[in-house]
Amino acid sequence: MGSSALHNEHLRKVLAKNVKAFLALTELSENALAQKCKISQKQVNNITNARTGCGIDALYEMASVFGCEPWQLIFEGMEKSISHHQRLSRLVSRYSKASESDQDLIENVASKTTR
Repeated sequence: MGSSALHNEHLRKVLAKNVKAFLALTELSENALAQKCKISQKQVNNITNARTGCGIDALYEMASVFGCEPWQLIFEGMEKSISHHQRLSRLVSRYSKASESDQDLIENVASKTTR
């Protein structure tokens, strides 16, 4: 396999990880993404399984649906940032649902750990 083929395979894997992470973050199914992007569900599945890449138009459409920039879909390591964002969102959601006394306790513990 030539170096450009290896590079393309690597980019497909990065794209697949990032699309999967954005799907989880946005709680969209592959089918919903396909409909919003006006591409086939099979193409989305091929992308998320790194069997194929996608054209620039599909990349821009997916980025638009996810509310990100197209480069973020092919940026290595982006899935870690997305995962961090998901955990933070869950924590904020839990905090907002907690009682006022529990929120005070959480703030007290957080202030001690950030000193």
